[in-house]
Amino acid sequence: MGIAAICFFFVGLIAIVYGLQARKKAALISETPTTRTDKIKTAGFYEIKGKVRCETPLSVPNWDTQCVWYHFKVEEKVEYRRDGRRETRWRTVDSRSQSCPFQVEDKGGTIWVNPEGADLDGRTRSYDSHQTPGFLEMMFSSRRTLGTRVTANYLEVGDSVYVLGRVAREGQGLTFVKGGEAFIISNKSEEQVLGSQETTTYLAIGGGIVSFIISFITFLTYMRRN
Repeated sequence: MGIAAICFFFVGLIAIVYGLQARKKAALISETPTTRTDKIKTAGFYEIKGKVRCETPLSVPNWDTQCVWYHFKVEEKVEYRRDGRRETRWRTVDSRSQSCPFQVEDKGGTIWVNPEGADLDGRTRSYDSHQTPGFLEMMFSSRRTLGTRVTANYLEVGDSVYVLGRVAREGQGLTFVKGGEAFIISNKSEEQVLGSQETTTYLAIGGGIVSFIISFITFLTYMRRN
């Protein structure tokens, strides 16, 4: 029980730290004004809104979709037979991410964005396929595959995008890059991104406080028994 108290304490601590980070990002979103790309003349911290442009885009695996970032995951639905009981779970068999530099275009012009290291959010697409196990697999195997689920998150060329982060000089000129207090790239609106960070703040800090309380109660119970 003493170990449980310690575990709840550290879970609460991690949740509080995560919540405070989300709170800081929410404050930056609220306080940073939107700047047109033609007004960005020096390095600094900026917020822009525009369209994704890229002459050499990537392709989302399994879909003919041009994008500048994707996270692709393949999962199998597997049924295990253990001690006469059957358990079903999803297991990841393939997971990969890829991104490439792109430009954001607004009414003022364009600016480069290097998405490496950013908090990325985009479209979501998925499909499930089901399969019937063969006779031998059903009779003699302790594990059988029931289906496959493929999920992709991606930023498509032409998407409206919100970018918040640090601008520095790189080879192609002024570019949004990793660094600073936040680096967010999302196809959601500023209001949606802000709402997401505020929700994360409340849930993480609230969950952390609950974990601290459970840790304290568990520790008191442990001390009374010993």
